[in-house]
Amino acid sequence: LAGASSAGCKLINVGAEDLLKEKRNLVLSLLSQLVKMALLDKVHVTRTPSLCQLVDSNIGETLEDVMNMPTEQLLIRWVNHHLDNAKKGEMQINNFGEDIKDGKVYIYLLSQLVPEIVKPEEIADDAERRYEATLSAIEQIGLERLIGPQDIANGDARLNLAFVAALFDCRSGLHVPSTSNMADIQLAHQELEQEVLQLKIRRVKDITKK
Repeated sequence: LAGASSAGCKLINVGAEDLLKEKRNLVLSLLSQLVKMALLDKVHVTRTPSLCQLVDSNIGETLEDVMNMPTEQLLIRWVNHHLDNAKKGEMQINNFGEDIKDGKVYIYLLSQLVPEIVKPEEIADDAERRYEATLSAIEQIGLERLIGPQDIANGDARLNLAFVAALFDCRSGLHVPSTSNMADIQLAHQELEQEVLQLKIRRVKDITKK
């Protein structure tokens, strides 16, 4: 539990005795968090520097803003970035459930990542065919089939998040940043680490005062 907590898992109402007693819901909740963290491990600018392309300077956003963005939100930003490039900005998503149930988002996302495989204009306006085209494409690029047609149709947010994270890890479709951008990323990362360290020090001081 100490390891899970230090990794960032939320352990509300979870103790060692719960694991020993094999309380199913609590154990599954903990495992779900660990799996999600593993899947989203590379969805951070310091792990994938090319994510610096997602900084929206039009709204005054900075690299540090993107570095502090929750990983799930950053993954949504990544999907929307490719939808914009596909001239389908009106399809932008806010979640991995309801917003992608019809399968269109996956088709246009994949058309940007693997244009040699997925061509939206060749796919009929039929949800079932879009689902099958999506699954066929991921198999062709060697990605494990983490979801099925029904998972997409049902808007299963957890499974769709896992699928998109795996797709990002396999084919981000982003360019390697320039040397100057890399320097900015390293500097921002150092500043962020310093802030985290100072926060931990303050927490320790608060605890010792009690």
